[in-house]
Amino acid sequence: MQEQHFSLTSFVPDVSLLFSSGDPKQLTAITFVVIAGLLLYFLIKLLREFHIAKRRTAHVAALVEGVDKAQLPTVYRELRARARERSETVGDLWNEFHESLVYSERDDRVYNTLDAGHFFNPYSLARGLTDNRQLAAVPGFLTAIGVIGTFAGLQMGLSGLDLSSGDVQVLIDGIKGMIQGASVAFISSLWGVLASVLFNAMEKSAERQVRSRIADLQNRLDYLFPRITAEHSLREIQEQSAQSTEALQGLAERIGDKMQEALVQSSQAIRSGLEESLERILAPALAKLAENAEDNSRAMLERLTDTFLDRVGSQADAQRDALAGASNSINQAIESLADNLKTSGQAQQEREERMSGKMDELLGRVVGEFERQVGSMGTVEADRARRMQEQLKASEEARQQHEARMSSEVTGLLQNVVSTFGQQAEAIGAADAQRTQKLTEQLEALGGVSERLADLKTSFGELVDAHRATIDANRKNTVAMAETTRQFDAFAKNIDQATTKLASGVDGALESAGQVSNAAQQTVLQAQQLLEQGGQLSSRLNEVITEVREISKYSNGGLETVEQYLRQSQEHLKEHVAELKESVQSLLDEYADRVKSQTVERLSTWNEQTEQFTRSMVDSVKLIQDVIDEMEAKGRPAANAYR
Repeated sequence: MQEQHFSLTSFVPDVSLLFSSGDPKQLTAITFVVIAGLLLYFLIKLLREFHIAKRRTAHVAALVEGVDKAQLPTVYRELRARARERSETVGDLWNEFHESLVYSERDDRVYNTLDAGHFFNPYSLARGLTDNRQLAAVPGFLTAIGVIGTFAGLQMGLSGLDLSSGDVQVLIDGIKGMIQGASVAFISSLWGVLASVLFNAMEKSAERQVRSRIADLQNRLDYLFPRITAEHSLREIQEQSAQSTEALQGLAERIGDKMQEALVQSSQAIRSGLEESLERILAPALAKLAENAEDNSRAMLERLTDTFLDRVGSQADAQRDALAGASNSINQAIESLADNLKTSGQAQQEREERMSGKMDELLGRVVGEFERQVGSMGTVEADRARRMQEQLKASEEARQQHEARMSSEVTGLLQNVVSTFGQQAEAIGAADAQRTQKLTEQLEALGGVSERLADLKTSFGELVDAHRATIDANRKNTVAMAETTRQFDAFAKNIDQATTKLASGVDGALESAGQVSNAAQQTVLQAQQLLEQGGQLSSRLNEVITEVREISKYSNGGLETVEQYLRQSQEHLKEHVAELKESVQSLLDEYADRVKSQTVERLSTWNEQTEQFTRSMVDSVKLIQDVIDEMEAKGRPAANAYR
C-alpha cells in the first residue's frame, strides 16, 4: 500500500469549484462561502455595536472628566445641557440621572439618591451588544450551517453507493464517493465550528471591554456623587429635631426670664403709678373734702342759728302781738266785765302758764334739733373719713391680691407655654403623618367613589355589549372549530398517505383516526348545538336585560338582584363554553395521543429495519473490503513474477 501524506491545505476548500457542477467539493465551497459571508456580516455588526457602546460610554465619561467634588455644586446643572449637546441618548440618560441628584446646603455637596448603575449600565449604554439575542445566536447559526453541510455531504456520499450491483468496480466507485462525501461533510462542520469559536471569542472580548468601561464609569460617578441613604436622612432629621427641641427649650427659658423681668418692671410701674395717682388725685380731694366739710358745718350752724333766731323772733312777735291783743281784750273785759275779773285773771294766768310751757318746749325742741344736726354732721364726717380709709385699705389689698394673682397666672402661663412647646414639638411629626395619611385616604376614597359611579353608569350597557360579543365569539368559535375539523380531515388524509408508504399495518391506525375524526365531527356538531343554545340563552338574556331596564325605571331596589342573576347566567354560559372546550380538547388530545403512539410505533419499526439494513450494508462493505484485500494479496506475486 502507498504511504498516505497529510497536509493542512486539505482543510481549505477550493472556492474556484463554487460553480462547477458534479464535483462533491462544490458543496464544501458553497458551505464555506456561506459561513464566511455570515461571519463577516455579523463581525461588522458586532464592531458597529461595539463602537456605539464605546462612544456612548466615552461621552458620559467626558462629562465628568476633570471635575472634582468641590466644583460639582456650581457645575452639575451645566452638565445637563452639555450631555444634551453630545447625544440625545446620553442626554436622556443624564436627565434621568440629574433628577435623582440632591444638593445639600449644609455641607455644600451634591448627593445621589440612586446608584449610578441604575441609570448607566450595559443595558442602557450597550444594549445592542450585551443584550442582542441575534448576536448571541450567531455561533449556533454557524455551527448549524456546518452540520447541515455535513449531513448533505453524507447524503451525497451514500446516494452514490449501489449495493444492488454485483460488479466490484461499481461498489469500489460507490465506496470512494461515500468517502469523498464524508470528507466534504466533515470539512463543512470543521469550518462551521471554527467560525463559531472565532465569533464567540471576539463577541465575548468586546462585551468584556464594554462592561469594564461601564464599571469604571459607574465607580467614577459614585465617587463624585455619593449616595444619600434613607438611614442618613433619618439621622439628619433626628439631629435637626434634637436641635429644634434644644432651641425651643432655650427659647422657653428666655421667654420666661423676659416675662419675669417684664412682670417685675410692670409691678413696679403699677405701684409707682398708683402711688402717684393716689397722691395726685386723693390728696387734693381729701383736702378739698375737709375744707368743704368745715365750711359746710360752719354754714349749716349759721343757717340753723339764723333759722332758730328767725323762728324765735317770729314767735316772740306773734306772742307779743297776742299779748297786746290780750291786754286790749283784758282792758275791754275789765271795763265791760268787772264781775268776771277774778275768773279772767285765773284764766289769763293759766294761759300764760301754758304759753310759757309751750315756749319752753319749743325752745327745747329747737335746741335738741340743733344739737342733733350738729351730731349727725360729725357722725357723717367721721363715717365718711372711715369709709374713705377703708376704701383706701381695700384698694391696697386688692392691688396686692391682683399683683399676686397676676404673678401666679404669668408663672402658670410660662409653664403652659413650655409644656405646649414640648407637646407640639413631639406631636408635630405624628400630626403631619396622620394628616397626610387621612388626606391620601380621602383622595383614594373620592377616586374610588367616582370610579364606582362611572362603572355603575355604564355597567348595563357594557353587559349587553359583552353578551353580544360573546354570541359573536361563539359563532366565530363554531366557524373555527369547523375549520379545525376540515384541517383534521386533511391531516388524517396526509397520515393515511404517510402510513401507506411506511407499512401496511397503518391501515388500522387510519381506521381509528377516521373514527376519531368522526367523533370529533360529532363533538363539533354537539358544540354547535351548545353554541346555538348559548345564542338562545344570550337572546333570552338580552330580553331579560330589556325587561330589567323597563323595571328599573319603576324600581331601583331590584337592580342588585338582576345584576346577580345576569352574572350567574354569564357564569353558566362560561361554564358551558369551558366544558365544551374541555371535551373538544380531551378528544383532540386522545386523537393526538393515538396518532402519536401509532406513528412512534411505525417509526420505531422503520428505524429497526433501517438499522438492520445499515448493519447488512456495513457487513457487505467489510466483505467487499476483505475480497479486495485478498485479491490484492493474490495479485502481488503474479505482478512480481511478471516483472
